[in-house]
Amino acid sequence: MILSTGRLDARRTLPVTLLVIVVIGGTLLLYTRPAVLTPASRQLIKSIFPSPNLVASHEHETDKQKTNSLGSTPCKRNLSFSSVPLPLTALASVQGSGNTWVRHLLHQLTGIYTGSVYSDRQTVSRGFLGEGVRDGTVVAIKTHRVEKEHPYDRAILIIRNPYDAIFAEFNRQGSRSHVGVAPFRAYIQRWNSFTTNFQRRWLTFHEEWMTFKKPLLLIVYENLVVSLPEHLQKMAEFIKHPSLKINISCALADSTGHFRRVDKMASFKDEVLSADLVKTMNSNIKAVQKMFRKKFPKVAEAMSSWLKNARNY
Repeated sequence: MILSTGRLDARRTLPVTLLVIVVIGGTLLLYTRPAVLTPASRQLIKSIFPSPNLVASHEHETDKQKTNSLGSTPCKRNLSFSSVPLPLTALASVQGSGNTWVRHLLHQLTGIYTGSVYSDRQTVSRGFLGEGVRDGTVVAIKTHRVEKEHPYDRAILIIRNPYDAIFAEFNRQGSRSHVGVAPFRAYIQRWNSFTTNFQRRWLTFHEEWMTFKKPLLLIVYENLVVSLPEHLQKMAEFIKHPSLKINISCALADSTGHFRRVDKMASFKDEVLSADLVKTMNSNIKAVQKMFRKKFPKVAEAMSSWLKNARNY
């Protein structure tokens, strides 16, 4: 493993090992001796890891430029707070599970702001004006908290493969951006301690939310990605209220939002996972599977595909 005290598994092929060495070596040179690198080398390293001083930015299209997959102009939602008190609906997830994306979908679906138990300036700057609001004027309330006493009337629980969620959250923290990628030095300095805390929280969070006794809709992030219309319909039915003007077409027309991270690290991810971490995360997945079997049997069965073989790390 690159970031553990052990060495790379001897069974890995030589080309993969050499590629990893080249990427790491090139990255370190980028930060210490930039004059040594050729322009082509600089471009390769920068395409994977940002400069430590680079603040990730995200370009947004104008309404005229933005089109949906059918090439039509998306409908324009003028968001507002509800004038009629709505049921308190938790939008609960572990960090890195797509909560901000689902908030955007709910905005487009209902025309009503979502709230949050947090106040994130970055999301406010992108039009999420419900930050810090946790009452019936918002259609749902974002939370990553494990709460013994739930103040909510109902909840939407988002779950994501922890092997993907862990990288999404590490990149958010490391880049201080919802769309950025953590610099390589962050993996050297913080990866091991971060993963220890994250894998524990992933299990505890789902254990606690499965004690929620009121109406609960489970959304699997991976399923949302591949079958968005079906899951928008499920959310629409779950949050329906006489005062809400639900429009699934609006959500489909502008389904991406402003906070989409482009994954540039697919080939790198397996290199920073250790056998011990994989064993622990597999154990956590199986524990949550067991909790889900009675209430969400199909999801529990599908979670088997998330398991990794620790012998490969």
